[in-house]
Parts: sequence; structure tokens; C-alpha cells
Amino acid sequence: MSEHAGLRTLLVSQAEAAGETLLALSEAGFEVVGPAPDAAVALTLAAQSHADVALIHVAVAGPREGHSLAQALREDWGVPSVLFEAGPAGGEDLARIVRALREAARTEAG
Repeated sequence: MSEHAGLRTLLVSQAEAAGETLLALSEAGFEVVGPAPDAAVALTLAAQSHADVALIHVAVAGPREGHSLAQALREDWGVPSVLFEAGPAGGEDLARIVRALREAARTEAG
């Protein structure tokens, strides 16, 4: 069983790489919610899913950009976020994202 099992991760991305990111996180053992294509959908999914952490594409569409959405998720739902600029191509990029998600979830829980 993966060390990430049960870590519900809200993926917020309209980028073409959203599918790749979802697959990579799923294969790494994360329980992925989404992808949410914009901030409005992300906030709805956060309310419904009780996500542990969010992975947000910085250039998210809608009235809230990535940083604003991250702040709203933390304030409204207690969900820490990791922001990214492009989908992980795998390997080192994915490893950095996985470490950041684990640390964000651990910091929020602790």
C-alpha cells in the first residue's frame, strides 16, 4: 500500500496536462479529486470531497487566480495548497510535487 493512500488531493487545472497529472498522482497512490477546470468548480469540490491538500495550476481560470484560490481553500476549508506552473512530466518534477503535497498535508495536520 502506498504511503499516500488516503491523501485526498484536489487537482485544479485546465491545462492539457491535467490528465497526465491526474494519472501520475493516481499511480503514486494519491486519491485524486477532479480535475477542477476553474476556481468555482474547485471550491465546490473542496466542500464535497473534504480534500486533504490541493494541487493548483497557477493560471487557473475564473475570477480567482491560483494564489487567491489557494487562500480561499485554506481559509474556508482548511485545505493547504501547492501551486504549479506546468504538469509534471514525470520523474523529478513528479517527485518534487509529491514531496510538496506530503509536506503541505503534514504541516496542516500538525
